[in-house]
Amino acid sequence: MGHSTIIGETLRMKYPRQRSPKEILGYSLKIGLFVAAFLVLYKPFGLNELTGKYRNLIIAGYGLPCMLPMVAQGFSKQWLLNRFSFTERWTVGHELLLTLPMLLLIGLCNSIYTILVSRTAFSGGVILQMELYTVLIGIFPCSGVIALEMIRQGRMNQTLARGMNERIEEHSDVAAESGRPLLLQSESESDALKTTEEELCFIKAGGNYIEVTHCRECTKPETTLLRLPLKEAEQSLLEQGITMARCHRSYLVNAKRIARVQGNAQGLILHLDRGELTVPVSRSFVSDFRK
Repeated sequence: MGHSTIIGETLRMKYPRQRSPKEILGYSLKIGLFVAAFLVLYKPFGLNELTGKYRNLIIAGYGLPCMLPMVAQGFSKQWLLNRFSFTERWTVGHELLLTLPMLLLIGLCNSIYTILVSRTAFSGGVILQMELYTVLIGIFPCSGVIALEMIRQGRMNQTLARGMNERIEEHSDVAAESGRPLLLQSESESDALKTTEEELCFIKAGGNYIEVTHCRECTKPETTLLRLPLKEAEQSLLEQGITMARCHRSYLVNAKRIARVQGNAQGLILHLDRGELTVPVSRSFVSDFRK
């Protein structure tokens, strides 16, 4: 596999987690304080030439032009994802792409701060130089943070999957209940599916239709298409005393059919005990599903 193929696949990988408003503020504050402490301690980029009683305070002030653009980027990203329902499609490539305007904004804010504290005339050259430094230097730690988040989330999901697999093994010797009959009818009641709780594997939404996958033991899985919204199908099953686990905005899964769980940076994958069926657990449902 070539390097370009590996890079392309990495950029298309789903980015594992989005920060909450509290996490955005906390993370941005930590980075701002780190930048301030680093600059005061090492005084790079000619900052050691500054003089005066408040020299260290002025240098530490560069943490603010770093923190504010990060807050703006975090909340802009959150609005973008919620506005266009893009959370489940957000990838590493999108995360890197959104990093560039943040770095440019940091460079602009640093330029303005430099002009103000040095009391020099507004200069396009100063801004261009600061933008160049900020992007070239900032892209590496930003990429590192993205990589570390992928690794951290992957380990968390692997640990979560191990715990879920242990619980599945603990209950593997429990005798299976007799198949409770169930009925799902289309909105027009012209089409219907009669099966049992034991045979039901998962239900996938597709617009106003649902795809109901069901399978008897040692037989090939079958899929029945019904004109019925997923929410109404879930309600119909509840009225029949059958609870399906919500693992994705488009999926309901029969928890009794889960054989094992696989975890990675992308989330969780449920492997069912019927054929080779798998069902995804979306990032927004991971915390709820593990309960």
